Amino acid sequence: MSFPSLSSWRAMEYTDLPHVYKCAERLFPDHHEEYACFVRRWEWGRDFCMVLPSVRPDQIDGYLVAYPWPYGSVPPLNQVLPFCPQSHGWLYLSDLAVEKSAPGGQGKAAVATLVSEARDAGCAGIALVAVNHSESFWRRQGFASQDAGALPAGALMHYGEDAVYMVLDGV
Repeated sequence: MSFPSLSSWRAMEYTDLPHVYKCAERLFPDHHEEYACFVRRWEWGRDFCMVLPSVRPDQIDGYLVAYPWPYGSVPPLNQVLPFCPQSHGWLYLSDLAVEKSAPGGQGKAAVATLVSEARDAGCAGIALVAVNHSESFWRRQGFASQDAGALPAGALMHYGEDAVYMVLDGV
């Protein structure tokens, strides 16, 4: 994985997962997932997962988790799935978390890196569920809202009232 010189994001390693989990607990308390979920998603998407190291010892300032997942389908929260379904070239951006104390622009830098890596890997697109009123951030990164009616019934119910399925097609 290559990273822009403006950013200190780096590839996520297995040893980062405890720090990723702690960061997720702090930043996404309404979307709790067990540690095993992070392990499984990293196993599936290790080529696309990254962390933002911190100047504080044994911490990170951010993380991004993305893995192969089929377009038009939303993975259930807090479930360790036994297999990764055929993705047909699509990635699912599960989490982007950046501590408020991190330098500005880090979220944008992480997304740009992921898009570049997805393009280099020949991916068809990237999908995500925008939560916590983040839809405008994702729009600025080039993602477009999709009709929730095209998703399986109840697919977004655990993601919160403001959840929006979004895609970046043709990376």
